[in-house]
Amino acid sequence: MLFHELNEVLFSEGNLRDALEDHVRKAAALIDDIESAQFRASTDNQIVEYVLAKLTIYPLELHAERQTLAQEEMPVDVSAYPTRNLFGRSGPIYVRGTRLTVCIPYTGQSELWKVAPSPFWVPNPFGNAHGRNLEGVGRLEIVIDHPSDEAAESVSSLLTTNLNEIDTCLKAQRAEIERRNAEIEPIARETIRQRREALKNNEGIAAALRMPLTHRDGIPEVVPLQLRRRLKRPLPSPLPTGVSPEPGLEDGDFEHILSVVRHVGRTFEATPATYRSLEEQDLRNIILANLNSHYDGGATGETFRHAGKTDIRIDFGSKAAFVAECKIWYGATELDSAVSQLLTYLTWRDAKAALVIFNKHNLRFSELLNKVPDVLRAHASFIDDLGTNERGEWRMIFSTEHDPGRRVTVQILMFDVMPPKSSFNPAA
Repeated sequence: MLFHELNEVLFSEGNLRDALEDHVRKAAALIDDIESAQFRASTDNQIVEYVLAKLTIYPLELHAERQTLAQEEMPVDVSAYPTRNLFGRSGPIYVRGTRLTVCIPYTGQSELWKVAPSPFWVPNPFGNAHGRNLEGVGRLEIVIDHPSDEAAESVSSLLTTNLNEIDTCLKAQRAEIERRNAEIEPIARETIRQRREALKNNEGIAAALRMPLTHRDGIPEVVPLQLRRRLKRPLPSPLPTGVSPEPGLEDGDFEHILSVVRHVGRTFEATPATYRSLEEQDLRNIILANLNSHYDGGATGETFRHAGKTDIRIDFGSKAAFVAECKIWYGATELDSAVSQLLTYLTWRDAKAALVIFNKHNLRFSELLNKVPDVLRAHASFIDDLGTNERGEWRMIFSTEHDPGRRVTVQILMFDVMPPKSSFNPAA
């Protein structure tokens, strides 16, 4: 029994430590390459986020709980076995056997399969790492040829040894990557500080000469850096044979989506007279446009779009992993119905959703804020109130109506677009 030649020697084409040192040094170059007007228009945090998105390395993670085995009966070449080729004849020498292919999903950056965690790394386990698909999941295949007359335990022993060596290497890589990732932000902030100081000194030259600075004609208005993110999806939980995995959304992406919605809603509140006349679908479309300015769907179709009259969705394949409903406050009964409507969309695992409520008719907004949580807790599908530190927001767990065993996380956000001293009568 031996590894087939389809396998490659892993972690054998370079050294991670040297590669990461070069990688971290790119932070300063990235910042220096930002056009000066855009640099001035961007905050330190925006620039840091931009650099981290470009340079953060995601370590490899094998998902051994999802491994599968394929086997095929075929002749096995045993010419490399000293006990079967006593006189060292040139091969091949075939015997009856089985080819076993162990396939293990992985996440993380595929290039890491090529580099050793340190210059002194000795073990070189085998495997064939295939690149990641559009969902960010790759596969590691380990091919073993097993003569039929050998004990099955020998396969298990060889595979276990190989996987243990891989695991040892991945742990060492992860520790080095996490250390290097942590260095990027301090380097970025120091580079930003130095560049801002240099720009300040340059501006001082013009002040000393008492000459006004001029701007070139035709230069468009400068906007801050905007990072277009890609949604990250965790591997779904194992499912029974024959059942297709369902979409999920990482917690970090969920929080960022909510932060974008929150920013747009507070813009509405800052100038309510501007948005007071807009209908719910118009307010929805403004949120939609802002979300799509942050996320890059590309060929995967992971874009925010509206389906039907009011909802915002992220579709993965034929299903959705995030839905937002936008509603105008017309009373407690309408809010209860809006929650029910939202839950009818959410029939998948790990679903996350938002319900965005606009107050356009009630001058007593603080009373509405006190009323909303009681209405939500009274809903027939309410499970738990997770609480939140954001004013005018609530995070709750509901079950889906057709499957009480399913749990859905819903963030409820309420924004006041009612101008002060409006002549409109309050709604119930």
